[in-house]
Amino acid sequence: MMTQLDSGIRRTTWRRVTLWSVAVAIFVVFIVIRVQLDTVDRAAQVDAGNVPHSSKAPSPELTPRQVVWAQVQSLRDSVTEPDKVKICFEFASPENRQLTGPIERFASMVATAPFDRLANSEKFELGPTEYFNQRAAVPVMTIDQEGNHLVFQFMLRQQEQSPYQGCWMTEGVMPMVPQ
Repeated sequence: MMTQLDSGIRRTTWRRVTLWSVAVAIFVVFIVIRVQLDTVDRAAQVDAGNVPHSSKAPSPELTPRQVVWAQVQSLRDSVTEPDKVKICFEFASPENRQLTGPIERFASMVATAPFDRLANSEKFELGPTEYFNQRAAVPVMTIDQEGNHLVFQFMLRQQEQSPYQGCWMTEGVMPMVPQ
């Protein structure tokens, strides 16, 4: 027969086990988050000036960050040299090109709001690259002449099919609405 004291001890033991389980779960979640943060591309610390500006076509040697830099720089260059928009289009994935092409349509699209900010901003900064599977995300903050900021999220995927096998190419670009 169980006494009231035995019942109280069991409840206390189960509470301790439950609290211990919750504490372990919180610790595991913390570790997982920390590991994910540590996988953020260390190349994000590299100054954009060190990214090759001469990149005019996809190459397996280019990182997602370098691809995005080449695209944004080509848009900025297209303000004075309209043919430079073709470089940006070259780095779009084949699927993205089907949705946004031909080049004339693409050029018109990037020349209208909000995408025109990529070409017409005073300056731009690349944020840290986040990788997941064969995909990557690179945020780009544009700063206009009045100091206003607008962030775009570039989504890239490493291509599996020839002729772009191994190349990082842009799947899409989204303006991030300020909260």
